[in-house]
Amino acid sequence: GAEDLAATAALTMRLPEHRSALLAHADELLQRHFDFLAYRTLWFGDPIDWHLDPIRSRRAPLVAWSLIDTHDTAIVGDTRLIWELNRHQWLVSLAQAWALTGNEEYATACVTTIDAWLDANPPGMGVNWASSAEVALRAISWCWVLVLLRDAPAVSADWLTRVLAGICTHAAHVRRYLSYYCSRNTELTVEALGLYYIATLFPEFRDADRWREIAVRILTAECDAQVCRDGVHFERSTCYHRYAVDVYLHFILLAQRNGTELNGSMTDRIQQMIGFLLAIRRPDGTLPALGPRRDGCRHAGAAAAV
Repeated sequence: GAEDLAATAALTMRLPEHRSALLAHADELLQRHFDFLAYRTLWFGDPIDWHLDPIRSRRAPLVAWSLIDTHDTAIVGDTRLIWELNRHQWLVSLAQAWALTGNEEYATACVTTIDAWLDANPPGMGVNWASSAEVALRAISWCWVLVLLRDAPAVSADWLTRVLAGICTHAAHVRRYLSYYCSRNTELTVEALGLYYIATLFPEFRDADRWREIAVRILTAECDAQVCRDGVHFERSTCYHRYAVDVYLHFILLAQRNGTELNGSMTDRIQQMIGFLLAIRRPDGTLPALGPRRDGCRHAGAAAAV
């Protein structure tokens, strides 16, 4: 629409370097060159093998997710690396590239990739269903892809129906296997964010109201549990602090734009968290690596560049 064209023109005019970098990245993705964690130009095969750790040459078995020990690198490989691919956050870059250029190659790549993923990952089967947080992150990515490609000729009614069914399946899986087992769980917040995304973007789903209610309740409670009164994340880690800020900014912005009333103390607490990051940043804008961290701990960044 006209608003989309205006936004694209504004981005091109104000941030030409960002546009060029995004398109260059998208072109690399079309060649199936992936940069994940500390690795560059990883190759997962053609067609993509969604269960492969290319560094250790291990392929996770396609069995019920509950039978997979995700920490057994001898059998599964490094699940962090496999999950980075399967989060599909890189698909958002391809969808953004289509929105900026109208080049159908980018949109077609999104469509065929999600089709291939659905074919290779039956519900509940394989390592890509073994973490509810990863399921939620993938669903968030698909939400952004659908929004960005909504006017793309490559999106057919049949494909849209299939993807919506897949998103509904993702939400049902996350809802059934929420990470309540670990108190003050950082995975639980991104799972709730995934439910909130799906319930908000697709209110026609039968369980959308219930998913939204659960998501708001979890995110409200976990903000109180995970963020100290001085605005520092309870892990005392810049990695997890940024992760929590990312999750809650997604939630707050989406909620405000869709009429969800939020607890005022939550927005104040997140503002404190942002203030803390500004206070500790170095002169070049980077943050010191304080406290525990995990490679690839940036969980909710599916839309960070949108």
